Amino acid sequence: MNATTSGDDIYDSAAAVSEAGSESGRQGLKETLQTEGRGLVTDAKAEVRRMADQRKHEAASMLRDVADAIGQATSTLNDKGYGRVAHYAEAAADRLKKVGDDLPDRDLDYVLGQVTGFARERPALFLGGMFLAGFGAARFLATSAPRGNARTGSYDPYRSAAGSDGYVS
Repeated sequence: MNATTSGDDIYDSAAAVSEAGSESGRQGLKETLQTEGRGLVTDAKAEVRRMADQRKHEAASMLRDVADAIGQATSTLNDKGYGRVAHYAEAAADRLKKVGDDLPDRDLDYVLGQVTGFARERPALFLGGMFLAGFGAARFLATSAPRGNARTGSYDPYRSAAGSDGYVS
């Protein structure tokens, strides 16, 4: 059933009842409108659920990508002497990867309840995790963005004022 067909059916039913003008016709119209309304609500709920499920799979993929980016950043942190921070970042990356792997199998209401509960119970940890996720997402986006190439003559706005070593003289 779609909205156009349902609307046409309702209009035709209303026209028939207005011509008949009887009480039984009005009752029939009321029942028809209620039935059609329930059908439209059911269709709308199914569409919202389908869209939410699609977004859930996209979010799971993004979480896995962010976890990978954070995992790559931990080696840099270790190399620069930030072992403790690298340890926490690695733990966060592992957790994000696990959530990304589990998310497609979970009910959306359950997931939202878990996230909300965690944010209320441990707001500092939640905000720290969001910071790390943002950092990972920025790193992921920066590494996946196309860069210009000096050999091809393409323009790179981030290197326009810098020399070949990347520093402004």
